[in-house]
Amino acid sequence: MKKMLIMAALSVWLLIGGCLKPGAVDAPSEQGFTADQAIAKAVQDLKRSDFPLKSGQREGIIKGGGPFPGIRVPGTFESTAKKQGDASYVVTLTEHWSAEDFRDGDKSANAELSYYWKYLVSRDAVKAIGEGGDFPPDHVE
Repeated sequence: MKKMLIMAALSVWLLIGGCLKPGAVDAPSEQGFTADQAIAKAVQDLKRSDFPLKSGQREGIIKGGGPFPGIRVPGTFESTAKKQGDASYVVTLTEHWSAEDFRDGDKSANAELSYYWKYLVSRDAVKAIGEGGDFPPDHVE
């Protein structure tokens, strides 16, 4: 009888043990780093809360410089990400606004203007890699 109980217990142990992968209970998720995770990391690390935390656009107010309280221009904030290698993305944060509301130089009043910032983003770092476009409201001093 004792031998049968030991054999039964051993069979159950082997059956359960064979179904589990080593470390499966305590192992962290092996999910990859996604474009939306890269965008969220950039927006949060850079404290650019006007931009969406995932790919997309949202309306808002672009806050510029000048005398208190500074200029305020209605605009759109856009976040995008493009895969760069195995574990990083180029995240682009772009402001869009109407030249009717703010323009510098020879731009037509009916033009749509924009300015972008690009970052190389991995799980561990956010690195500025470029910026450009039309003169933005937030560069006014």
